[in-house]
Amino acid sequence: MAGFWDSLFGTYYLPKQDGEFIMPERIGHPEGLPDERNYAKIVLAPFGLYRPLPWFRRPSIGAEPAE
Repeated sequence: MAGFWDSLFGTYYLPKQDGEFIMPERIGHPEGLPDERNYAKIVLAPFGLYRPLPWFRRPSIGAEPAE
């Protein structure tokens, strides 16, 4: 899907070497920031509409359960 938007806005770039496309070793932020897992946040955050509900949070991995 990202290729669609990059093609639309002219930001798509896939390097070639000897006429062959070279696939990148990794895709994403150069410093390795993790991908966002919350789809609602991805869609709503750019519009300033994302505010997570405090009671609807998953515990962090490795976190101890609240008493």
